[in-house]
Amino acid sequence: MAFGGYVIWVALLCEILSLLYYSINQKQLARYCYLATTVFGTVATIQLFYSFIVKDFSVEYVAAFCSNDLSLFYRISAFWAGQQGSFLLWLFIALVMGIFLFRTDEKWQREVMIFYNVQIFALLVLLLKQNPFKLLSQIPPDGTGLNPLLMNPWMAIHPPMMFLGYAAYGVVFAFVMAALWKKDISTWVEVSTRWIVFAWLTLGIGIILGGYWAYETLGWGGYWGWDPVENASFIPWLFGTALLHGLAIQRIYKGFYRSNALLAIFSYLFIIYGTFLTRSGVLADFSVHSFTDLGITGWLVCILLAFLAGSIALYWLRRDIFPKGEPMKGLLRPPTLLAISVVLLVLSGVVVAAGTSAPLITPLWGKPSQVDIPFYVNTQIPLYILLLAVFTLFAYRKKFLPFVIVLSILVPVVSYTLGVKNPVHLVLIALCTSTIVSQAGSRRLFFIFIHSGVALFILGSIYATGYDKQVKITLQQDVPVKVDDKYTFTFRSFAAPSPQEKPVATLEVNDGKKTYVVKPKLWFNQKSNQLVANPHIRIHFVMDEYYVVHEYRPAVQPSGILAMRKGETKDLGDVRLSFLGFKLDQSHMGNAGMMVRAVLAVDGDKGKLVMPAYELLPGGVVNKPEVDIPGHNAKVKLEALDASTGTIHLNIRTPEGTVKKATAVVEFTRVPLISLVWLGSILQILGCTISLMLRYRKKVTEKPKAEVPEKEVKKTAKR
Repeated sequence: MAFGGYVIWVALLCEILSLLYYSINQKQLARYCYLATTVFGTVATIQLFYSFIVKDFSVEYVAAFCSNDLSLFYRISAFWAGQQGSFLLWLFIALVMGIFLFRTDEKWQREVMIFYNVQIFALLVLLLKQNPFKLLSQIPPDGTGLNPLLMNPWMAIHPPMMFLGYAAYGVVFAFVMAALWKKDISTWVEVSTRWIVFAWLTLGIGIILGGYWAYETLGWGGYWGWDPVENASFIPWLFGTALLHGLAIQRIYKGFYRSNALLAIFSYLFIIYGTFLTRSGVLADFSVHSFTDLGITGWLVCILLAFLAGSIALYWLRRDIFPKGEPMKGLLRPPTLLAISVVLLVLSGVVVAAGTSAPLITPLWGKPSQVDIPFYVNTQIPLYILLLAVFTLFAYRKKFLPFVIVLSILVPVVSYTLGVKNPVHLVLIALCTSTIVSQAGSRRLFFIFIHSGVALFILGSIYATGYDKQVKITLQQDVPVKVDDKYTFTFRSFAAPSPQEKPVATLEVNDGKKTYVVKPKLWFNQKSNQLVANPHIRIHFVMDEYYVVHEYRPAVQPSGILAMRKGETKDLGDVRLSFLGFKLDQSHMGNAGMMVRAVLAVDGDKGKLVMPAYELLPGGVVNKPEVDIPGHNAKVKLEALDASTGTIHLNIRTPEGTVKKATAVVEFTRVPLISLVWLGSILQILGCTISLMLRYRKKVTEKPKAEVPEKEVKKTAKR
C-alpha cells in the first residue's frame, strides 16, 4: 500500500475523534479533528493526483486508468474514471464543504456536524475497503489507459459537479436529521434553504453536462437514454425539486412539515441507493455505465440499510413534533397547486426508481430483466402534462389570458403543419407554450426562468427525439451521392491530420445553398480493442446536423501476391481466401505430366470453392491457368507451390476499370430544435443561481434579532 493508503487510515481516526468530540459537545476539539481529517483527505487526494501525473504504474488504480500516451489533461481527469478515485473525489468535496458548516448558527452546528460526520465516516470506510493506493507486485511498462469514450473535455467537469451535488444533499440530510433530533422542525428550513437550492443547482448542472457529453461524444444522436446510471442521479434531483416546492408551502402557507422532512431524507437516501445500484455490480449486465463488483456490495448494502433505518427510526420517534398545517382551500389556489406539483414530482421519481430497480425486482418471479425506454416515456408523459398544467395555472393572470389561448393554439397548429401528428405531443406542445406565456404574470425573475426553462426543455425533447430524421449511406470516394433531394455528400479522404491526432473522414456536403466540410472521427483503440466513432455536429438553432462514420473500407488493390500456408486465411482487398489443402488431379498423371490444384474457400465459405491448377507438361513446360473467383470480379492463378512445407503463392488480379474505390458508411441525422433542450437547461440554471444570490443577499443584509428570554415574553404578554 502506498503512502496515501496510510493517510486514509489517519483521516479515519481523526474523523472518529471529531464525531466523538461533537457528541460530548466539545466543539472546538471536534473542529480541530475535522480540520485534521480534511487535511489528511486532501493529502491523499494530492497523492493520487501526483501518481497519475507522473504515471506511477506501481499503483494498481493508476495502471488501470492511465497510460504513457495519455495527455496531462486526461491523466488528471482519469483520477475519477474508476470507483476508488470517484469515492476519494466525493470524500474530498464533502470534507471541504463541511468546513463551510462551521459558519452555521451555533444553535445547529453540533447536531448538523454529527450527522454530517457519519457520512464522512461511511465514505472513509468504503475507501479503506477499496483502497486506491494498492500497489502491484510487478510494475508494468505501460498502463491500460482511459476508456476512449471518457477522452472528452466534459470528463473534467461532469463527475466533479455530480459529486458536488451529492455532497450538498448530504448537508441537507444532516440539517433535517439535526432538526428531528432537536425537535425543531419549524426553523431548520431557514438555515438550510440555501444548501437545498445549491444542491439542486449543482446536481442539475451535473446531469445536463452528462447529457451534453453523451450527445457530443457517443455518436447516437441523443442525450438521455434512461440508463440506470443516468436515472441514479435523476431520482434524487426529482425528490429535491419536490422538496423546493414543498418548502414554499411550509414557508408561506405553514404546511407540509412532515412531507418536507421525508423529502429531504429521501433525496439523500436515493443518492446512496443509486450509488449501490451503479457501483455494486448488480446492474453490470443492464447498463453500459455501471461498474463491476469490486467487493463492496455488502458494504454498500450495510451503509444503505443503516442510513435508511436510522433516519426512518428518528422520523418515527419524532412523529408527534410536527405542527398541523393550515387546511388547503380551493383546488386552484397556490398552496393546493404547489401540493399537486410535489405529488407529481414524487410520483415521477418513484416510477423512475421502480423502472431502474427492475433487474432487482424481476428475479422474484422469473429471469432478471430491465424495462425498455417506452416504459419511462409512457409513464412520465402523463405526469409532465399535469405538471405543465399546474405551472400554467399557478402563474395565471387574467390580463394575459388572450395571449395564452392564442399562442397555445397557434404553436401546435404550426407544429402539425410541419409534421407533428402525434396528439399527445400536440397537447404537450400546447401546455409548454401556455406555461412559457403565462410566466409573464410572475413577479419573480428566477421563477420565470426556471419554469420557462422546464417548458422549453420538454419542447426541445419532443421535437429532437420524436421527429429527428436519420439516414445511413455508403459513400464511394469522390463519388457524389444525393440524399433526400436536398443534400449532396462527397467522401474525399480518410486520414489522420497528424501523427498525434485521430483519423477523420473528410466529407463535402452541399445543402443546395452552400458547400461545407465535416470531419467525423473513426479510430481503433488498441488497448481496449474498441472501434470509436466521434461525431461531427453542425449546430444551428432550428436543426442540428449530426454526422457519424461507422465504417471505412480502403480501396481494393487491383492485383497482388498472397503467400499462404495450409490452414491460413488471408485478405487482399475485398477478397478473402482460405487455403484448405492440395488436390492431385488423377486424370493428368502419367508420362504426359501432372496437375496439382490448391483448394481455396472463398469468403470463409467451404461450399464456395475455387481450385487454381499448377500443371507440369512434357518438356518441363508449366501451365498456370487463371480462374474466376466466385462472387468477385477477380481472377486467381497458382504461381508456385511447395508440397513439403504446404506453401503456395497466389496471384490475384482485378481487371482494369473495375477497381473498387475506398468507401465510408456514414450516418446522417437531422435533430430539430434540440437547441431548446440546452436553452431550457441554461434558463433553469440561471433562475436557480438568481434565487441563490437573492437568498445570500438577504442573509447578509438581515440584522440578527436579539433573543428575548421566554419569561420576558410572558411578562410582556400579560401587560
